[in-house]
Amino acid sequence: MLGDRHFIAVLGLSRGGTNHLAQRIHACEGVVGLTEGVSRLIQPTRDANRQILTAAAVEQGILKPTKSLESARCVCTNKVNYTLITYPESWIKFLTTDPTAHTVILLRNPLMVHRSRLRFVHARKPQRRRWLDPQQLARELLELLAMTWHLRESTIVFHEQSLVDGYLNLLRNHLDLVPSTRTVPDVCPDCGCALQIRPRFEVDGADWLHCGECDRFIEGEGHYNYVRCEDDIKEYQEQERGALDASVIQVLREMVGSEIIDLFIDGIHWTDDGRRAIRQALNDDADRWRAVPLNEILYPY
Repeated sequence: MLGDRHFIAVLGLSRGGTNHLAQRIHACEGVVGLTEGVSRLIQPTRDANRQILTAAAVEQGILKPTKSLESARCVCTNKVNYTLITYPESWIKFLTTDPTAHTVILLRNPLMVHRSRLRFVHARKPQRRRWLDPQQLARELLELLAMTWHLRESTIVFHEQSLVDGYLNLLRNHLDLVPSTRTVPDVCPDCGCALQIRPRFEVDGADWLHCGECDRFIEGEGHYNYVRCEDDIKEYQEQERGALDASVIQVLREMVGSEIIDLFIDGIHWTDDGRRAIRQALNDDADRWRAVPLNEILYPY
């Protein structure tokens, strides 16, 4: 199904920004991004002829604006399936041995992830109560960091840095991709009418794309806002300070480790030294990350 095309796997936490990153990568020349739902059905243990997905299913799972899969030289998945079909070890083996595959690991300040999950549960998914428990977040972060240690050739991306530079530096200099000028839809995907820009929610006042004919807002995967503006570094850093929660920090330090968590609390993830600091912290405690039981931790899909 994927043939000889190059393969990019984006790994990250839920509410960690992977939908935004996948959408930005999809907007690059020669790249087709797949939705989270389709990405989770792809199995690294099966070849192209034995995938459970049909070509039609993959075509329907392409991110918007729609692109042709046949003309793509690279396919990008948004998260991968673990416990339902395959385990993390299977993905690690595939991503470290397939010469056409590359992994992008998206890290976000875990305190911001926790705050985002609290809001998401209260506003949209009250049944997802496990997200209210910081121990659940700690288990997932532990697993993601262990995979980062195993995938030594992967590219580490910090969600916060990527937001403020519009992803352009990341895409060009770290992933060797060429951003396309067509990153924002200009017509409604249903009726073809020209789109307008207008606020959607009273609470934040952010602009969204809107179709006046269909009377609906146009969004991407995971409620992605095509015209979202995140270029105010000071405002975002102030939000991080507001997310500091002593009880959550204690749980994360105990389960994940003080050195890793303090990198985010101290703001190292905003600096050019952030990627090196994370790698160094993982390498300094290699025995621990090697021993993390990847096939036993629940990944909440």
